[in-house]
Amino acid sequence: MSDGIILELKDKEFFDELKVAISGASPILKFLAEDAVQYSQANFERQSTFGIKWKPRAVPNLHGIINDINEGRKPPIRRIDPRPALIDTGMLRRSITYELSSTTSVRIGTNKPYAKVHQLGGIVVSKKKASNFDEQYIKWLNTVKSRLSKTQLARAGRILSLSQISSMMPARPFLSYPEKEGKEIIEEYLSNKFGGGSGINR
Repeated sequence: MSDGIILELKDKEFFDELKVAISGASPILKFLAEDAVQYSQANFERQSTFGIKWKPRAVPNLHGIINDINEGRKPPIRRIDPRPALIDTGMLRRSITYELSSTTSVRIGTNKPYAKVHQLGGIVVSKKKASNFDEQYIKWLNTVKSRLSKTQLARAGRILSLSQISSMMPARPFLSYPEKEGKEIIEEYLSNKFGGGSGINR
C-alpha cells in the first residue's frame, strides 16, 4: 500500500488485553480487518463518513474529459452524469484491502496513487491539453450539451480558455472505521471464545 493511503487501527490497551487472553491476536485481528474493509467499502454506497455526507461530484468531470481526449478516446457519458462520488469505475472501492502490521495493529488501505487526494482532499492539476484537444472537445460537447444545465455548460466552457485546469478536490474519507464497532467485535469474540461459544456470530 506504499503508493496509496492507509488507515491504521491501533488500540494498545485493548489489543494488549486481547494478546494476553489469546496467544497471538491474528484470528480476531483478521476478522476485525475484514470488517473494517467492508465498512470502508460501504461508505461508497452511503456517500458519507460517520454520518457526514460527502460533497457531490462536479459535473462535468473536466479532468476525466481531458484525459479521455488526450488519449484519443471519446469521453463516456459518465463524465457528465450526476453519479455518486468515487464510483466512476469501482476500482477504488475494490482496491481496499488490509494487512496485519503487528500482533496489535491492522492497516487498512489501497495502493491506488489517487486515493490520498480523495481521502484527504487537495489541489488537483490536470494534464496539459493535446494540440487537437479543443477541436475534438467542441465536437463531443455539441453531442451532449442538451443534457447539461446552464451552470454545467459554463463549467464545461472553462477548458477552452486554459491549457490545463486545477481544482480543489473535497475530502471524502472513504477509509474509516468506528472505534465502538471494533471494540464490540473484540468483546463479542472474547465472550464467545471463553464463554463457551465458537467465536463471532455475525
